Amino acid sequence: MGKIDFLFPTLVYSENIPNFEHKNVYLKNKALELKQKHQSHNPTNYWHCDTFNTLGIYDEWQQDSVMQELIQITGNNALHFADQYGVKNKTLICREFWFNVSGPGSYQEFHQHSSHHFSLCYYLQTPKNSGNIVFRSLESYTDMFPLPIEEKDYNLNSFKTYSYEPQESKLLIFRSNLSHMVEKNMSNDNRISIAMNFRFE
Repeated sequence: MGKIDFLFPTLVYSENIPNFEHKNVYLKNKALELKQKHQSHNPTNYWHCDTFNTLGIYDEWQQDSVMQELIQITGNNALHFADQYGVKNKTLICREFWFNVSGPGSYQEFHQHSSHHFSLCYYLQTPKNSGNIVFRSLESYTDMFPLPIEEKDYNLNSFKTYSYEPQESKLLIFRSNLSHMVEKNMSNDNRISIAMNFRFE
């Protein structure tokens, strides 16, 4: 029996952030406050979906102590994740931080954050059926002749997409060039999350 080498793996880090739930309420209220204040914000020049986000319209996160504490916690997790790639003794800086408020029926199209090293998603409010985040493999862009696999036989070696159900206080970290989207919010309430982009300096 021959040896199989697992080459070029796609890694996604997941963790539930402990003892932060009480601060999630503050962050959730801040997201809703910003949505109310910027109702007309719709960056149609680069964003075709209808999820509200604060990217480019809210920079006060750099002075907010709760947000900075979350950045510190999640940044440490990102450094631990980076160690799996062999990155040692480097400084990781949060360059972008924004809120996403996805109302009923909203979604996010496939996209990447390719000018950064790691991207993070942290969930503040996740009603049931409010939309999974879906990752798409880099291989899927070039695989024009898929293997003849029955649906019941798909596994982590053959998936071209993989989804995570959102959960409050859950953190996901992934390489920023990994394509991802969020399914339509089928609930009657908002799904609220924070996104961050980190870069090694």
